[in-house]
Amino acid sequence: MTERSAAAGPRDRRSLSESTRVEAFSDGVIAIAITLLVLELRVPALDPKDPGRLASDLLHDWPHYSAYVISFLVIGVMWVNHHSVFRDIVRVDRMLMFLNLILLLSIAVIPFPTAVVAQYITGAPADARAAAVLYSVVSFLVGVSFSGVRLWTLAHPYLLSPTVNLAAARAVRRQLGFYVGGIAYALLIVVALISPIACMLGHVVMALYYVGERLPKHTTD
Repeated sequence: MTERSAAAGPRDRRSLSESTRVEAFSDGVIAIAITLLVLELRVPALDPKDPGRLASDLLHDWPHYSAYVISFLVIGVMWVNHHSVFRDIVRVDRMLMFLNLILLLSIAVIPFPTAVVAQYITGAPADARAAAVLYSVVSFLVGVSFSGVRLWTLAHPYLLSPTVNLAAARAVRRQLGFYVGGIAYALLIVVALISPIACMLGHVVMALYYVGERLPKHTTD
């Protein structure tokens, strides 16, 4: 009897469901979150007594455009990585569904700190720092939630595809790269207290870092 089959008793098998339904639900939540970002982009209210200021007013709203682009990139990369994680998962159990819900909770709230950053990043220094800290805390929670999903599946191999090399997959937990996201987002919370602008640029760097495939190949196919 293999470790995968031994880990799942008859009751466990009955409680499992196909991961495609969870992934489809996740896609919907992430799509809504990324769509909500655009609601913060508003047409400037022009004074009829002072026409001809549209161009300057649009330029004045650059924090809103920048926050939108940053968060669109961040959520987009999260969606791609969520797909990569679930690529190796063929079924889910109750705990994995709850862990995935926590992850989706963290992603779905991103439009809120995005709006806060857009509003206050160029304001009073204390407000700018608070906005950047809020954004970084949410990002940290997303990173931790991703790790939680990954660790649960590695601890319960019957959830994974038979093509996954379990020993190779578990070896990733001993590598620094597995913890890069959590460490980096924790550091960005500190950076936010020093330079909010640098903190937001750090989030861009992290998003670009995760554009590449960070999950090592550990399948037998």
